[in-house]
Amino acid sequence: MSLAQREAFGLWYSKIMSPANITGGHQSLIRDTGNLITYLPFHSFQHLSAAQLLYGLDVLQRNILSPLKQDFVANKLLGTYRNLTAQDFIRLGNLSCLADPQDLLVYRNTEAFQVIQESIMNCTLKGLSVPSQLLSDLLLNNPEFQIPSSLSPNRLIELAPLLPSLGVTFLKGLTASQLLSALPALSVVPFTPTQASIIVDKLFLTNTLIPGELQELGSLIVGVKTETLLALTSDRLLYALKALAQHTPAHCQPHMHVLCAPEANAIATKLWGFPEVVSWLDDVEPLLRCTPLLSILPRTRLLVEKLSNTSTKPWKTQQAQVIVRELINTKQNHIKQDFLSLGTLGQGVSCKDLQGRFRADRSLSSVRKILAFLRQQPGVLHTSLKNCVIEELDKFEFFTDLLQDLGAEIALSMPVRTIKKFPAETMATLTKMIVASPQCFLTLSRTNQELLVDKIVQRMDMYTGPFTEEEFRSLGIMAPFVVDYVFIQVDRSFFTQNLGYLQKLCYSSSKMEIVARILQEPAIFGPVKNWNQATLNVVGRFLFFLPVNILQEISLPLMTVGRIEKLFMSQLTPMVPSCEILHTTAPSAWTSSSLSSMSSSAFSNCLELMGHDRFLASYQRSEILKRVKKSVIAQLGGIATEMSPEELSALRLTERRSIGAMGAVSTWNNRQLTALFTTVLNSTKLTPSQLDSSMLVALGHIVCGAQATEIKTFNNVEFSKAVLWLGQLRLSCSEGQMLALVELLTHSLAFGPMSSWGTDVFIEIGVLAAGLPDMAMSALVKEQIQGIPPMAISIIPPEKFAVVFHQRQISMFSYEQAVAVTPQQVSALTDIQKEALAMVLTPWEDGPVGPRGPWSLGLALNHSLLCITLGLLMLLTILF
Repeated sequence: MSLAQREAFGLWYSKIMSPANITGGHQSLIRDTGNLITYLPFHSFQHLSAAQLLYGLDVLQRNILSPLKQDFVANKLLGTYRNLTAQDFIRLGNLSCLADPQDLLVYRNTEAFQVIQESIMNCTLKGLSVPSQLLSDLLLNNPEFQIPSSLSPNRLIELAPLLPSLGVTFLKGLTASQLLSALPALSVVPFTPTQASIIVDKLFLTNTLIPGELQELGSLIVGVKTETLLALTSDRLLYALKALAQHTPAHCQPHMHVLCAPEANAIATKLWGFPEVVSWLDDVEPLLRCTPLLSILPRTRLLVEKLSNTSTKPWKTQQAQVIVRELINTKQNHIKQDFLSLGTLGQGVSCKDLQGRFRADRSLSSVRKILAFLRQQPGVLHTSLKNCVIEELDKFEFFTDLLQDLGAEIALSMPVRTIKKFPAETMATLTKMIVASPQCFLTLSRTNQELLVDKIVQRMDMYTGPFTEEEFRSLGIMAPFVVDYVFIQVDRSFFTQNLGYLQKLCYSSSKMEIVARILQEPAIFGPVKNWNQATLNVVGRFLFFLPVNILQEISLPLMTVGRIEKLFMSQLTPMVPSCEILHTTAPSAWTSSSLSSMSSSAFSNCLELMGHDRFLASYQRSEILKRVKKSVIAQLGGIATEMSPEELSALRLTERRSIGAMGAVSTWNNRQLTALFTTVLNSTKLTPSQLDSSMLVALGHIVCGAQATEIKTFNNVEFSKAVLWLGQLRLSCSEGQMLALVELLTHSLAFGPMSSWGTDVFIEIGVLAAGLPDMAMSALVKEQIQGIPPMAISIIPPEKFAVVFHQRQISMFSYEQAVAVTPQQVSALTDIQKEALAMVLTPWEDGPVGPRGPWSLGLALNHSLLCITLGLLMLLTILF
């Protein structure tokens, strides 16, 4: 029986099992009832007494408890009883890890306390979320941790899962011999790059471990310097690659598949420098998606010769395109004769070739085979290919019969004008597809999402009457995207009984306000000042939706350290956070005075975390910087933006790790960028022409600190191998700098003349396409325009945009490109150009674009990682 079916039975049971029946029941109620009681809705489950929970704990433990119910059981039992035995805590198991630290500390100096500590350690070993305050109070404040070098190897092995929480100060106190003895245990622990580097450097500097033994490091591989990786021979590097691929630092850019950019670039470019790499595809597969296109180009002939293996690897779109192009050049009839054998290279076919396959056999069965083939591609299909499919199949009489065959990704490329014509049955099918693949919907722009949902709601006749549970659940991830006056009519009984489900969804600011108002309705939870602990448990993250003045009405005794940590609500109590709490709540949730009041060890241990928190305000960064020494620059990250150009010039930036930490920051001003670029050159003793691709990748935004004359001396080939990463950044370079960067790519050993560039090159260079000279940009053809990413469109200077793009070219834009055009760019266009732009937008906007166009709607082209993550979690819930 699936979890959904069990919960359905639990809901049915709640209708005959009233709260009075539960509270008045015998302590054996849970055992007498059996598994079914575990799946009661929480509003019924919360009426179980501590005695009932303790007696029936075995039944609860063998079933699937929601996080909310787990938290309730743990805190109900430990908040009620103060005399639990060691055996009771053994029965509690992982639930002990959810308790309030104060409820566990009462067992200090008892036989049960050792069991409690073991349970917390086990939770950490299993990767379960453990409140950091719990770790700190029950484990980390142990006196034995004061002198790290005194720990025996066996004790260090036991403590391995806790070492990241102990921080850099503790790690620096360990000896190389201790670390070597515990290496097998340490190699599976998720250290941060800075923490890992402390351990690795100790092992390397004392010759306890040599670089050729990288495979033994496991997760510690993230601490190996790029310089070390570059010095390895190809066989050594291949041998260690599996370890490298398994451990991705949390702070790496989301578009990077394996390692952080400098390391990935260094490894990929080195290995692809050998012709034998085509025989190593199984080994280098983890790095394919971050391998520069320029490294792939010289190997396309060999890759085609080994097509049976090549066609099984997860290539990026532009990589697949160049391989397919080589295949056509050497085996002209292959695509016609055996199209489906392309495997993962299918994403690289041109629109013309794909149209040819559809037209060669117009039968329904043939079309469905091709669509199934496209759905199996390893990555997201390029917009131009999806539009090609829609435009071609729209000509077929059985187009509407193909909806499920299209899959959610391609189906959501259809304009609203087409979708609005769907009959109710077809619209219901589309809705189910989106609910099953929510990530496809979440990557649409906010306007697209709202337009699409509006048409679905209209067709499904949901605009009148209450917004029922059936209607809400049928929309899944899309439910919060209905118009406000529909959402506000959500069935209140459904709302209160399903808060756990509702909290998994994404909400706009207006929906947050509606949720906040509903929570405070008399029939729901009433005024916030009357809320109790049970209310706060149920409301969960919806607390964030309440206005600050309302939040302040919550009774302070209810806001324990544990709750504040979980809910990121530090503003309610004047506290000094520990490093453990910051790992859960994020540094930006705390006031600058709280951060600057941290103990020295806690501050040092959490400096790396602060450096990667992009939500820190300027005044917070400034306060943090006052306590920072220049020797820890790799941990600083965004905090360093508060340093003056003079202070930045005094830094010593020799390693790519430190340079990369600075290069990842996007908020430098021009003077700071210039100072940083000069500092890197002075520290490394390199000239601009000597910068290799991994160094250029590490420089990131700092590239804009080079003068145009310096940029022109960059090594063309090395820079071309770095554009895969640099092209993903919203660079703040001037128009002259961008032009100089783009011209580097035109070298004969790079991508050649701009006129020869195809979609593949434009996808690869990303935002750098905005730097094309006027003449080249005005001569772009459709195939080239299709490869320009929306972000590149948005950063073209308005005057240049109006001059270089003729209305005929603007009409070639995709919807995503057109919607990226900024109000400033629009204002510089002629009426004819504006009309061409409007014609691109109209099919999706489903109506003529007004005088202001869509650019005043505040289109949300970027989506929070939280929302996309929630969408993926919903998908997992549906599947499992």
